[in-house]
Amino acid sequence: EDGIAEGLQNWFKLFTYLYVDLIEPRTKSDTKSSINHEEFQQIEASLREQRLHTIYTVSFYIDSFFSIASAIIELQKLTRHLRKVSADVKKQSKEYSQSLCDLLVMMAPVIPCLSSELWIILQKQMKTNIDGYDLTKSLFEQKFPTLPVDYPGKINALFETTVFSSMPISRSQLATMTTADVLQHLIENDKQSEMKAFIAKNGLKLDRSRKLGDYCTTLIYERDPTIPYVEPIEPIVEKKKNKPPKKKPTS
Repeated sequence: EDGIAEGLQNWFKLFTYLYVDLIEPRTKSDTKSSINHEEFQQIEASLREQRLHTIYTVSFYIDSFFSIASAIIELQKLTRHLRKVSADVKKQSKEYSQSLCDLLVMMAPVIPCLSSELWIILQKQMKTNIDGYDLTKSLFEQKFPTLPVDYPGKINALFETTVFSSMPISRSQLATMTTADVLQHLIENDKQSEMKAFIAKNGLKLDRSRKLGDYCTTLIYERDPTIPYVEPIEPIVEKKKNKPPKKKPTS
């Protein structure tokens, strides 16, 4: 428990530094950017991918298991990713600003006081509007970030809390798929050859499917009571006996 508390404290510090960094580039005199247009676009694309991946995974963990701990881990990853962005990129990057807003709104249910204080800093520093947000309103009046229409949905196969098979799919196609369609897509996907092996090894059967909005459908597997299952026995590793220290030769 002490380790968890320490980890959260370190994250809060990292989180606060992120917003200190937000102030500094805007208060310093303008300097010429050291990156070219192509490099900047690559950074923007990377920021967008990380931001949208975080929205997806946080939504998935909350909607599927209400796992706050797993959601926090994903938010920590986004925080660290943003900390690596250079100062000259921060000043001109729309994706960076969008990521900050998304991060704060997703953080609000977990640490409302700190998130609210940082939102006020954000309101003072941002000179342009951010898509999907009204910076004249408080943090708690903002809508939870959503995935854009061009971001693919996913179909998963789940046992307990383990996603043992997954593949992207068009969200427009996902909306019309039945449970049988989802299963067929997973089985036919060449990259999912391990799916059948996992099911056979663990003695599973398809129990039900769960649709999460328009972004994800999960096939949920349970143990098949008609199939005998034996828990794997972990090998016992004997500890090596410490060798007695060698005696120093006497002169």
